[in-house]
Amino acid sequence: MPVVLKRVGKLLLLGFLGAGLASAEAPAGHSQWHDAATDLALHDNWRWLQLGHYQPRRTGKPVSDIHSAGFFLAPEGARDPELELHATIEAFFAPPGEDPEQHAQCRFPARLLWLREHLPQVDDLPTPRCEGYDRWRGQDERRIESVSLIAVEGYLRNPSSLYGHILLRLNESAREPAEHAHVLANTVNFGVDLPPGESPLQFISKGLFGGYEAVFSHARFHQNSVLYGDYQQRDLWEYRLQLTPEQTALVVAHTWELLGREFSYYFAGSNCAYRTAAILNLILPEDESLDNRIKPWTMPHDTFNHLMRVDNNGASMVSAVYYYPSPQSELLADWQHLSRTQRAAASAWLESGDPELITDERFSLLEQQQLLDALINYHAAQTASPASGLSDADWRTLMALRVRLPVRTDSLGDHIYTEPSSAQSSRDRMRHPAPMHAANYPTLLSASGLWNETRGPGVEARFRLSYYDLLARPVGRPALAELSMVDIRAAAWEDGLQLRRLDLINATALNLSATGRLADQPMSGRLRAGYEASNLACNDCGEWFVEGGPGLAFGSPGLAAGYGLLEGRLASGDSGPVAVTPRLGWLQHWHSAFSTGLEAGYRWSAGDSDSAGPLLDARLRFGNSQRWDLRLEGQWHQASEFRVGLGTYW
Repeated sequence: MPVVLKRVGKLLLLGFLGAGLASAEAPAGHSQWHDAATDLALHDNWRWLQLGHYQPRRTGKPVSDIHSAGFFLAPEGARDPELELHATIEAFFAPPGEDPEQHAQCRFPARLLWLREHLPQVDDLPTPRCEGYDRWRGQDERRIESVSLIAVEGYLRNPSSLYGHILLRLNESAREPAEHAHVLANTVNFGVDLPPGESPLQFISKGLFGGYEAVFSHARFHQNSVLYGDYQQRDLWEYRLQLTPEQTALVVAHTWELLGREFSYYFAGSNCAYRTAAILNLILPEDESLDNRIKPWTMPHDTFNHLMRVDNNGASMVSAVYYYPSPQSELLADWQHLSRTQRAAASAWLESGDPELITDERFSLLEQQQLLDALINYHAAQTASPASGLSDADWRTLMALRVRLPVRTDSLGDHIYTEPSSAQSSRDRMRHPAPMHAANYPTLLSASGLWNETRGPGVEARFRLSYYDLLARPVGRPALAELSMVDIRAAAWEDGLQLRRLDLINATALNLSATGRLADQPMSGRLRAGYEASNLACNDCGEWFVEGGPGLAFGSPGLAAGYGLLEGRLASGDSGPVAVTPRLGWLQHWHSAFSTGLEAGYRWSAGDSDSAGPLLDARLRFGNSQRWDLRLEGQWHQASEFRVGLGTYW
């Protein structure tokens, strides 16, 4: 009986909405739209559900992911797309009030665009003046003509950006040169405003269980490029989308509707990748989606991997990919182009500031340009260590010398990305970074055959939610870094099963000096937390732990690094809960298809711990595919063990 009463009440309410303007003065189109919407069952249309960000629930009834009451026009609109549809039609025909900006047509232009495609053409729809929305979409020569997705590489110093970030840029029609055409364009950003001092572990724990609220905000592109590129030293990649004018208009209108609307934030679900993809899904065919329909989570790499393969009504979604290097990347490229003589002159100038060192007659015009650009980028790249930057006087000297010379045509610059040639040397491939879509897919599933000195033969299964380890293919990601989450290893032996390892997070950064100068050497470090077997010789001796510490690394950026780490460890074991582990290692990417790693250490424990003693880890990786690789691994930790495994990425 309650269900029947509820249904009757809903019918009465819809009837009230439909008759709201049923008077002599009521516009004729009002009833036409209500009737047609009912006949076509538009409230069940997948586009309408996308516009309201409705998701199915266990009850079978869709509920919107948006928490902001102001997004809905019906009191129960968040839980009833049919009521919201008819309330929207009702509000569209309402006369403009004293504040036209509050009219439904000004607040929900994407809904209006979509309804006009499906409902009868009418001449009596009010036309309120929507100045805010008109400014948003642009007018005349400043109108929005295209849309881009901006990929921002991962940033280990900010827990909300560990795996990268996505921005949506609305590109205005402009007459400026291409490289400067969109610096003032609006970018739409979905993210969490993290409290000060929030640690990576706090962010992950809250992010996994919806402990944050996130909103869509906007800023000019140059503000984001300064924040991400100049201040945080992160490369940006622009994926220019190939959309029809109608598709572009719908995206622009829906972003206006979403500004300031609150969603629950989930690290692996309702994140920047998922929410930005949802905007673009609005314009794709029903059988195409930027969401990963296999996995119940979405990461930035997933979105761009799908973006390059999606079929937008028979055409590619992406017309071009542009690279915006950070000053650190430009410094790296410039410094590696310098000859030994040029590097010596640059290092000497950094010590003395003598301009004659870099304007010497022995250097050609191009060599002087290269030297000055490298030193200018050296100063711009010192945001993490401002004390290493140049003095104001030295900076003015550099700029005065540089403006006298013409612009270079061979700089890294903002350029269109092309797939690397197989004829390039490994150094060239490593030095020129690739965008997100060229990286391995983020989720790993592998199977290994293994032999253990004390337990004999066995098999090991591994699942890693995301993203990459030190040995992974160095394409589309930091080559000398590790960032993985929910990495599980389980083994089957003749005498039973064993959970060997569960890394909740494993983050390693081997930071090298771009110039090779000791004065510019940044700190490296590692943080790891989870559960693991205390050593390779035992079965039921696991412990929960947190370990990490600082270190230093030296080598060739993007190619190889020798490093040392000093790690402290807290563990749940009854004996020896506190330990210190110094480690030495070497990582080499010989080619994108072949990498090797060797690490040795010794763990001193405060007690008689099962995990104390020497540790040795040697690994090789083969494979140049985004989808698979082959690993050979050997370890020693109170027993020796060897593994051969095949992994697939998806």
